[in-house]
Amino acid sequence: MLRTLAARNYGVRVSRKLFAVLLLLTIAHDAEAKRPREKKRTERQVPPPLLPPQPIATPPAAAQQRAPEPQTQTAPTSPFAAGRAPTAELRAQSLDEPVTAAPRPLIFDIALGAASTTRQLRFNDDLFGRFQPYTLPIAPALWLRGTYFPGAHVTDTAASRIGITIDGRFDGVTATIFTDGSRQPTQAFWLMAGALFRQPLGTRVNLHFAVLAGLHRFAIAVPRARASSEPVVLSTEYWLIEPQIGARVAITARVALEASFGLLGPVRTGALTETYARRAVAFGFDGRFSVAVGLIAGLEARIGAQLVQYTFAARAEPGDTFVLGGGFDQYIHGIAGLAYRY
Repeated sequence: MLRTLAARNYGVRVSRKLFAVLLLLTIAHDAEAKRPREKKRTERQVPPPLLPPQPIATPPAAAQQRAPEPQTQTAPTSPFAAGRAPTAELRAQSLDEPVTAAPRPLIFDIALGAASTTRQLRFNDDLFGRFQPYTLPIAPALWLRGTYFPGAHVTDTAASRIGITIDGRFDGVTATIFTDGSRQPTQAFWLMAGALFRQPLGTRVNLHFAVLAGLHRFAIAVPRARASSEPVVLSTEYWLIEPQIGARVAITARVALEASFGLLGPVRTGALTETYARRAVAFGFDGRFSVAVGLIAGLEARIGAQLVQYTFAARAEPGDTFVLGGGFDQYIHGIAGLAYRY
């Protein structure tokens, strides 16, 4: 009985010790499990340190999108404001797009001024001395030249560069003095008209092509009482056709050079071919050069020179009354005046 009680008491003690050990282990395990959770909560509760604000780098592509280059907006202008019809290019543009106004086409160019005239008429192979040379030292004159482009009022196409042109010079020669001291009325002028086409090459050069027709006359009223043996004082009437090419070159904004050259084809030469040398043929040229200086808007001063020369061959044959090899008729003009371009 006593052994049984002792055994029971021993078992109870062992059981209590095991229970105490298990309880301690459980408490220790729970304590270890709670420590990381508290650490995590502590880390979450501590705010991060505050740093000074840093600039945000923008990629190059984004910077170009955000800050585009400034663009100049040009208010759309109606082509009718410049006195011309809208072209297909202008009609195709949207009103939202900037429109660049084209230069206004030239409508007219007119020039007027004073001139000086000299003349030399010479003959060669005049075997019998029947023709009198003629010399005009210098004489005053008036000159006028103008071109009008009617198509420029309504369009800026090639049709706006087709014009009509006139070229005139009226020499102040009223009389011719003969070697015997007599004076005879004299009339001298140059008058041409025709069509002209102007072709710009870039912004500084303008070419022109023209075909003109007209009369260049130097007529002397020779008295009928002159003896038939006296030398002939030849009057000339050149009915002309002139193909011409020219150019205007802008050197600066206010200075321009002008030049032209034309071939003169006389259809008739007056008394030379009608009376004295019926088989004669003649040809000539017309060369000009001038400098234009701008004064105010559209108005400019011009100064220059002109050379006109005719050469003829008489083609005489045996038996002709007047035997003549040929000759030349030369005119030199100085010009100065004002011009207006619009």
